[in-house]
Amino acid sequence: MDTGRGPCSAGREVWRMAAYMLEELERFEAGMETRYGVTEKMLETMA
Repeated sequence: MDTGRGPCSAGREVWRMAAYMLEELERFEAGMETRYGVTEKMLETMA
């Protein structure tokens, strides 16, 4: 499948990314420091 947006995630990679996201959300909600923070400068280069 071509989404026209470059390479896309599939299969187990999607599950892995979802697990990271849920772990980060749990840390954030518990008031803990997140492991994969994003800065404003990083957002300037993200698609």
